[in-house]
Amino acid sequence: MFVKIKSIFVIAFLILAIWACEHEPLPPADPPIPDQPVDTSGTEEIVCDPDTIYFKQMILPLLNSNCSVTGCHDQITAQNDVILSDYQNIMTTTEVVPFQPEESDIIEVLFLTDPEESMPPPDNTPLTDEQKNLLIEWINQGALNNSCEPTTCDTIDVSFAVNVFPIISANCTGCHSGSEPSGEIYLTNYTEISDQSLNGELLNAIKWNGLAENMPYNNDQLSDCKISIIELWINNGAPNN
Repeated sequence: MFVKIKSIFVIAFLILAIWACEHEPLPPADPPIPDQPVDTSGTEEIVCDPDTIYFKQMILPLLNSNCSVTGCHDQITAQNDVILSDYQNIMTTTEVVPFQPEESDIIEVLFLTDPEESMPPPDNTPLTDEQKNLLIEWINQGALNNSCEPTTCDTIDVSFAVNVFPIISANCTGCHSGSEPSGEIYLTNYTEISDQSLNGELLNAIKWNGLAENMPYNNDQLSDCKISIIELWINNGAPNN
């Protein structure tokens, strides 16, 4: 029996040896191709729709500057339980009805003539027709919590009227107007804005460099693009152009 089993193993070994001689070994598999490096030096250009009202860049700064201030509708004061410092509270405490500005309380109070009810209160600078229409159009578009920051920043031919004043008006004028402007600083017209620009105070405030109180107050810092526009205008001598 042992001899028979041994013979079987010998035969099997011979068969494997013959097969190995007749078949060349397979070449080693090619090494995997490493992942190609991804070029991240450039980013896709973001262009904002000029016909869209963006909440974060256009509506929130307007309300924070003119309404969500100490003594009015910030989270601490919250007059009449209305808070205008963030999207959720704006939508709920002012009863914003998307697509229906005529049914939204936040729009109604802007057109009241009774000084006890109109907003902003009489001792503050009222919103311009352009600012009111901006709020109306935002609601007409659905009162979305949307945002858009373009990747390109046009700093060619910067002017006060076209570029600088709209930034200041939306982000600063609300706090720096009326009978009791913040820090006793007015930023409602060219003369007042240029004075604060040429003495360095405005740029220090918006650059958050520790040389002045950070502005806008209790809000996000202005985008790099907006700061660059204001800084370029100031470096050009803050002209009334």
